[in-house]
Amino acid sequence: MPLEELRGEEKTEVAGLCILRIRTATHVIVLSGEADNTTFRHGEIVEVIMRHRVITCAALLVLLFAACQRSPDAQTNRSEAKKFSTADIAKLRWIEGTWRGSGVDQAPFFERYRFENESTLVVDSFPDDKMDKVGETSLFELKDGRFGNPSYVASSIDDNGIDFEPIPNKAKNSFRWERVSDNVWKAILKWPADGNKPARERVYNMERIPGK
Repeated sequence: MPLEELRGEEKTEVAGLCILRIRTATHVIVLSGEADNTTFRHGEIVEVIMRHRVITCAALLVLLFAACQRSPDAQTNRSEAKKFSTADIAKLRWIEGTWRGSGVDQAPFFERYRFENESTLVVDSFPDDKMDKVGETSLFELKDGRFGNPSYVASSIDDNGIDFEPIPNKAKNSFRWERVSDNVWKAILKWPADGNKPARERVYNMERIPGK
């Protein structure tokens, strides 16, 4: 510890004891010994102060860890890890079919949603309206009670839609598939505020393509 951190010393004698009070930038530390045979060397003082600091830092780390465990983000992550069953996934059967998507400043796009089995939803994307070649395929799977893909996990499922939350370090936006009717649904994507960028939302309207 630098000498300038010692803000002052006060030495007194009480009932045959020599008592030294040391004031540092953040603490007052008390040393004591027999009045007739006590010499407090600077090295001893520094050792005591450093030991006191180590104990204080350890206590602060414990408090910080406890605070993180109780933080809203930690609680949110636990609440998002909701357990689902194949009965919950069956509520999404309305989304099966081939769809034309559209939105503001968005060229039309084409997707097909199909269940490979009772726990796996397959989404095929097509490069054009001919839909004779699949451009990309993504899977949403039910594993250990969690439904999603490598970037998103479902947080709620009901008869009218499903909500997905981003997996940390994998994605930033959340989204919802919301049923409007047998032949129409909406994909609602939301991004939180980030630095100078405000929160934003984008909505895609999905219309069923008959006979596909």
